[in-house]
Amino acid sequence: MRALAGIDFGTSNSAVSYIHAGEVKMAEVEPGAELIPTALFFMAETNRRLYGNEAIQAFLNQSEGRFMRSIKSILGTSMMDAYTRVNKYNIDFKDIIRYFISHLKTRLETEAGDKELSVVFGRPVKFNEDNEALDRQGEDMLRSIAGMTGFKEVEFQYEPIAAAFLHERELSGEKLAMVLDIGGGTSDFAIIKIGEKLRDKIDRLGDILACTGLRLGGNDFDKDLNFFSFMPLFGKDASITEKKLPAPSHIYYQLSDWSGINTMYDRDNMRSIRDMCRESNDKEKTNRLLHLVSTQRAHELLGLAEETKIRLTREDPVNCNLGPVLDELSVTVTRDEFNGYIQGYYEKIQKALDECIRQAGKRNTDIELVILTGGSTDIIRIKELTQKTFPQALISGQNKFSSVCQGLAYDAQRRFG
Repeated sequence: MRALAGIDFGTSNSAVSYIHAGEVKMAEVEPGAELIPTALFFMAETNRRLYGNEAIQAFLNQSEGRFMRSIKSILGTSMMDAYTRVNKYNIDFKDIIRYFISHLKTRLETEAGDKELSVVFGRPVKFNEDNEALDRQGEDMLRSIAGMTGFKEVEFQYEPIAAAFLHERELSGEKLAMVLDIGGGTSDFAIIKIGEKLRDKIDRLGDILACTGLRLGGNDFDKDLNFFSFMPLFGKDASITEKKLPAPSHIYYQLSDWSGINTMYDRDNMRSIRDMCRESNDKEKTNRLLHLVSTQRAHELLGLAEETKIRLTREDPVNCNLGPVLDELSVTVTRDEFNGYIQGYYEKIQKALDECIRQAGKRNTDIELVILTGGSTDIIRIKELTQKTFPQALISGQNKFSSVCQGLAYDAQRRFG
């Protein structure tokens, strides 16, 4: 007897679900938890791999080793065929993703009690919105990894469509739905007809009216908040040399990017930062930068930026204590400041929504239900955008962190069952 399952391999968090007695059950991927941070830690001496919160805790405890997060963001980029230095070894990014997928598979096998697994993976509408070849290669690479990991059958479904499939299970009648899925690395939008008489159809292609996607998400919001609010305390606006040249901005951009931080800890970049600090005209701030990088705490600082972003959904302003990274340092961020940082993203999201409606041949007022999924849909500006764009629609934000994963399992049941 094979198990039918869904895997939501996410940029920030991942989850696994499977069909049990005809219904979806979320697997326990960490003790007492249905979500696991998409993070790995390679122990320095043994190269033993830790996953999720255990990986994060090892990093925060300053254990010797290499910490990696947001590994999904490699898919759809030119880095797919690259490798990175992990402790004493060069490891392909493909293998790093395989390690994490294999860990999810082990948890699934334990819960489902079966090693014969037919699975539907979620995927963004666009791994790469600007390059079709890289977009195709993103799915191809994930399919190859799933095959190497040992799944019996593998299919893919757009993540916003999967979220719609879950909401459909409790729907009476039929509705025209718009799904807004704003995750850690991508934003996806879909218009689909859903209803109780449609949910058991094998072929749903005719019900999906349009899909659009962007390669931006919550990590981009974290990056800009970190860059504009936190990095000035570490010399972003300092000048260097007697000519008072601006400090190299690429250093601060890289240290504000989940997928780029690790590169700043290597020998060459450390040398560049030390050289900059020697020539700085504001040594107090740039010495903070040197401390941040030499102690490898930039991940922790970016985590505080993410925490500040979340707090801004419920309080304004937010005073963030940077003590865990550097004693007696704090910064205050207002909601208006944060909205200013993400204005460009907001405009891109609005444009993608409008394009999705245009592709579907519908009007805003035709949408009866808006399904919100992904943590960043809690951002006040995103909520305001949704209400303004779809003033007549019912807005549902249930199961924001699990709707995609549960919907993927139902899709597996529909496809394989």
